[in-house]
Amino acid sequence: MAYTNFCCRSGGNNLNAGTRKGDTTEPGTAPSFAYNGTFATDTFTVTSGAQGGSTTNPQADGVVAGDFVHVSNGAVGRIARVASVTTTTIVLDTTATVGSGTGATLANVGGAWAGPSGATGFPIGTLTNAVTNTSGNNVRINLKNNQTYSISAFLSSNQAAVSVQGYSSSYGDFGKATIDASTNAISLYSQTGAGTLLADAILQNNGASGINAGIAVTAGALTRVVVNTVRGAGISVTGTVRIEECETYACNSANSASSGGVLVSGSGIARISRCTIHDNVGSNSNGLVLTGAGPVFVKNTIFDSNENDGVLITATSVATFEDCDFYNNGRDGIESTATQAQLYSENSNFIKNGRYGAEQAASTVRNWFIVNAGYGAGTAANASGTTSGANIQETGAVTYASNVTPWVDPANGDFRINLAAAKGAGRGTFTETAASYTGTVGYPDIGAAQHIDPASGGSFAWVG
Repeated sequence: MAYTNFCCRSGGNNLNAGTRKGDTTEPGTAPSFAYNGTFATDTFTVTSGAQGGSTTNPQADGVVAGDFVHVSNGAVGRIARVASVTTTTIVLDTTATVGSGTGATLANVGGAWAGPSGATGFPIGTLTNAVTNTSGNNVRINLKNNQTYSISAFLSSNQAAVSVQGYSSSYGDFGKATIDASTNAISLYSQTGAGTLLADAILQNNGASGINAGIAVTAGALTRVVVNTVRGAGISVTGTVRIEECETYACNSANSASSGGVLVSGSGIARISRCTIHDNVGSNSNGLVLTGAGPVFVKNTIFDSNENDGVLITATSVATFEDCDFYNNGRDGIESTATQAQLYSENSNFIKNGRYGAEQAASTVRNWFIVNAGYGAGTAANASGTTSGANIQETGAVTYASNVTPWVDPANGDFRINLAAAKGAGRGTFTETAASYTGTVGYPDIGAAQHIDPASGGSFAWVG
């Protein structure tokens, strides 16, 4: 996907324009061109080059339509795409623009931003999706991971369809930028804009008091985001959100009841896939907590070594779990304290949890359906048994040999499947009754990370 790219990096300046032409490569830390002058009616009139220079001809310098310029009076002013250039003026586009240039005496073309710091969240929450390149590509704010973005006030991603993504050396290379609140008792990040994305970021630390979440999200998506060492829930969901390839650990250090790595509450609707939710410590800390009606769909996700439950359901939630692993959680793999909760689980492992693999409240009136679950035995067994509840309908359970798990090294987070009894043992049937339709069947593994077969006649390597 093409973007209008803006850049934050160490050494940048928030009075820069963030990019030259929304290019795919990062700009330098200094502006490409800098001018002194006056600003009125969308036009900056050059009087001299900035920092004492004498250049007064932006056209001859090489400023062109489609570049981005930031006009200001020494504080964040107006950022816009350049509409046209003459020998003495830079005319700003009236649509691809944000902010006010009132009183501006400085125009910087190009140059990376410094990005969020302290109580300043700029450009997050400031830059809108109107400030696009001439192709109209959606805006992406790229945070280079050559600095820690140390904040004292939460970042508010409230502009529709604006992406925020970390990188190492080139945009979109999956390098993770770090946002750190240190001892400040705040939520680190709020995402409310429709169609927003936060990707490739580590959010950590938010003080020693309060119960602030790491991320509070009501819209958009989180991709390859890590949240750790926060007082409240790692990720708190109250809207319709997609969470994929994320990790939460050491969350809920305040040990609040019904909290943990991910909390879906109120009208929250979540699709969670390929996430690792683990080691959330404290007697009340769970992997995933559902306190609203849902629905919530979870696939290929690992719930590992959370001090309370892997999943705790406290309300009339509708929850589906496919191809998941519930391992070594202090109480149950999945526990519901609500009588109306509805649950479907398929091709998931429940190994070495402190009580049951899955446990219903005693007075539950809804049927739970657990299909092709994998259970441990001996030292890998769930301490109190596989399931507990009068309305659990279970089919196709697989119990592994005593004292083994189906994974390579779960104690160190390696949940690749290497046990033959888990390979191809999941539910994979199709119903086909029409004339000439017959024979389709799948062979999924039981677990979050499906195994790879060796190439025929050659060597192979595991793909992590």
